[in-house]
Amino acid sequence: MAGANGTGKKTSTPLAAKGKEPKFIKPSDKFSSTEGENVFCFLDIVGDPIPTITWFKASKDLTSEPRCKQWTMGPNQAILGFSKTKQEDEGEYRCEIENEHGMVEHLFSLYVTVAGGMDFRAMLMRKKKPAKKSCGKS
Repeated sequence: MAGANGTGKKTSTPLAAKGKEPKFIKPSDKFSSTEGENVFCFLDIVGDPIPTITWFKASKDLTSEPRCKQWTMGPNQAILGFSKTKQEDEGEYRCEIENEHGMVEHLFSLYVTVAGGMDFRAMLMRKKKPAKKSCGKS
């Protein structure tokens, strides 16, 4: 059997990877909520094949977190939702997207404002004024 090159030898074509590595499209680096309300973190993604998505807070996988729900909207949007946010939900989160062409991650922060409008970080940042020293007269 003759190959396409006319020499009688078979020709081979190098295997080219089909598809695309996963990517985040203009991801937000912060989301915010008021304590007790629901919050949804939307990240737009692309990849072919469609990437698998894993969400973390620090190194903890959020799949077992009862107030956390994860889903997708179509092939290009990953969503992390919290029901009734609490102050301890505040912190840094990470979303990993992976397919056969690679893995990328995106870090973002969730800020939770306590009911009544005072932000916990702001309370910590307030500087306490030193108490005035009073010298009693003898």
